[in-house]
Amino acid sequence: MDADALTRGRRAFWLTAGAFVWGAVLVAAALLVPVSGPQTLVQQNGSHVLLVVAAPAVIAALVGIALRVRCSRGGLVAGYVAWVLIAVLFAECLLGILSVGLYIAPVALLLARAATIAPLGGAPG
Repeated sequence: MDADALTRGRRAFWLTAGAFVWGAVLVAAALLVPVSGPQTLVQQNGSHVLLVVAAPAVIAALVGIALRVRCSRGGLVAGYVAWVLIAVLFAECLLGILSVGLYIAPVALLLARAATIAPLGGAPG
């Protein structure tokens, strides 16, 4: 792997890691930060809201795995899987634009940038 590909791979890793951390902070905020008086988002809306709030962190982890496969083994399918997951996250942003969508958008943008710069390593397949 040449130096440029190695640099792009490292950048993609850090962008993906940043997206995961942002998603994890969203989960922590839903559990700990009061949004209406003394109630947190989970207390106000129930534990089912964690499915929506945890989705960015889960998707970031899955995209990270897919991009790792793409970079290390040259998996073209892994790249497609990453983009499908990113599209799902963008759809969640649009659906939740009036509530949590704006908080989820940075995760989607970081993952999209990571997928754009991730090099294709190894033999394609």
